[in-house]
Amino acid sequence: MKTIKTGVAYFLLFCTGAIAGGILFLSPAVSLKPDMQLCAAVSGLPSIKPDYVNVTIPPNIAPLNFLVEEPGDAYFVRLAGQAGACIEIASKQPGIKIPLSKWKRFLSDNAGGSYQMDICVKKGKQWVRFAPVTNEIAREKIDPYCTYRKLATLFYNPNPEMGLYQRTIENFDERLILHRRQVGNYCINCHTSGADRTEAMLFHVRRSHDRGPGMVIMHKGTVRFETNSMTPRGLISLTSIHPDGTVMAFAAVKMGFFSFIGKGSNDDRLQFEYSADLGLYDMVSGETRFVPQLSTQEYNETWPNWSGDGTYLCFSRCKVSWPMPRPNEERVLPENYKDVKYDLMRVSYDPATRTFGEPETLLSAQETGKSCLQPSVSNNGRFIAFLLADYGVFPINNPESDIYIMDMKTRTYKAMACNSPQAESMVRWSGNDRWILFGSKRRDILYTRLYFAYVDENGRSRRAVELPQEDPLTAETDLRLFTTASFLKDPHPYDSKDLINCILSADKNGAANAAPGKDGGRMPGEQQR
Repeated sequence: MKTIKTGVAYFLLFCTGAIAGGILFLSPAVSLKPDMQLCAAVSGLPSIKPDYVNVTIPPNIAPLNFLVEEPGDAYFVRLAGQAGACIEIASKQPGIKIPLSKWKRFLSDNAGGSYQMDICVKKGKQWVRFAPVTNEIAREKIDPYCTYRKLATLFYNPNPEMGLYQRTIENFDERLILHRRQVGNYCINCHTSGADRTEAMLFHVRRSHDRGPGMVIMHKGTVRFETNSMTPRGLISLTSIHPDGTVMAFAAVKMGFFSFIGKGSNDDRLQFEYSADLGLYDMVSGETRFVPQLSTQEYNETWPNWSGDGTYLCFSRCKVSWPMPRPNEERVLPENYKDVKYDLMRVSYDPATRTFGEPETLLSAQETGKSCLQPSVSNNGRFIAFLLADYGVFPINNPESDIYIMDMKTRTYKAMACNSPQAESMVRWSGNDRWILFGSKRRDILYTRLYFAYVDENGRSRRAVELPQEDPLTAETDLRLFTTASFLKDPHPYDSKDLINCILSADKNGAANAAPGKDGGRMPGEQQR
């Protein structure tokens, strides 16, 4: 098998440093490549970060650069597939970087197969060789782009660094879509695209109180600022764009934010929904309306998500068992907040008439003993991925929250193999339904980072894989969190300048909250909540 030598195969040392007549004299090269047959064998697997061990990866993923967490003076890594050339990397540092061009060829040669990774560490004069790592390379590709919101500090900071970004998953290119500093330091959040496509997209802008909140609507090449985001039922917050791009389902919520830091509680922070109702927003006209069976006084309805064919809307629902705060009254966390648990629901939808059927329960909190949250329907409609937490509505705040999957053919559900002891959140499916993208706090409990996992045609998942970073050393000290990630098949098509001008023009023109939609935000016969 032909061997390709890459990285720092030979390290040059300055011996005398003498310069005469413009000529620099250098010492002979010192080899960092060991004879692997002579290395002392270690029975255990090496400790590496990220934990790229026994994982399944796409054939178009960026190089899995990593940090060897074993003390040593030099490091040697050899990747050997079932076909094509090997890759060898030698380094004086524990950070291992795999050359992109060689990695792409390596993945192409071995798609649908597996590869072995040998890691050797030099300790003094002795090289040791750890047990080999075996990873699989799937045949199915992952969507080439994803978008996310990135914050440079924890949520405890009321004014964090914040921006929307696009990442090319096939390499390490990251593009800034919009930073809050560019638009008056407003909070920008909850960006949404329709079925991982770019024809219809939006994100929320929380402006100053005198101007009120709004949304930037991107639809078929046009960009506009929508001031109609504060409804009589609450603020439009959680959204899902219909696959045909014509309407958006949303949850209008009235929320309370609570912090338990320094108060002797196991909880650090909590978001509580006092009320939540589902409605529809017309992506063209901007009309907003609520649907009676999805905006009841008896229940909170939240976390909407469309099926791939647009004929069903999944959501979470719980029975209201607490008093609503009065206007301008301080919001107090109900004493029974740990008893608040949501059911997993769905409702049929006719895109031609924009009418809904009656909601049906897919999985009840009574059956699970937990709260069913953030449903995400696969594009083919076969599976629903969702979060189960002990209580509440925001699983990112619950360390025990795990990803589950329901098979709609059998209505059975199970935990996915990509879970960890820490909080998982916000699952999204790739276009071919073979990959999921989600957030997890498994690395350090505090910061949400992005992970993906393979899911086969029967709903069986593999171990989670952390989204690769270019420099494994700086990734360790990069204290930023990633939220609301989504796949994209194509690059984000909207220019940052157009988005900035859209928001700043709305400010300049004094655009404040408009009245709710033509029906005043209610369907005929609805009661004000």
